Amino acid sequence: MMLDNHQPMQGRHNGGLFIFRTHHILHCIPYYIEAIPMTNRLRNHDFYTSKRWQHKRAVVMRHYSYEDQEAKRYGKTIPATMIHHIYPLKDYPELGLQAWNLLPLSAQSHNQMHDRLTDEITAKGRYWQRKRKREFEAFYADAPTN
Repeated sequence: MMLDNHQPMQGRHNGGLFIFRTHHILHCIPYYIEAIPMTNRLRNHDFYTSKRWQHKRAVVMRHYSYEDQEAKRYGKTIPATMIHHIYPLKDYPELGLQAWNLLPLSAQSHNQMHDRLTDEITAKGRYWQRKRKREFEAFYADAPTN
């Protein structure tokens, strides 16, 4: 990228912004169209690095034979590489370790569960929420009231 003075810009990533330096001028460009301060993965770093999560993830992956459950709906066998929270961790942290809320998926299937720019649940994500609605309602029906 060049400026009016034809000096090349050097870029580096810094917390969701790309910072370009040319002489003494800083130019900040949002990482996305809308400035998203951090990804869910970074926001929940302590959760995803905890021993409880690592153990639960391994148990769920073994239970589903490391197979992408969305692909399996269509008769395909694709290896799962990650776990999807059917009801998102950022909205329902209390469901973070509930086995019925965890779904092994490939990266491709996981990206189809929610829009990566807005983080909104897609139609495929809502399908799984409807499918697990009974467990969701039972979890909150059994929850103690204050």
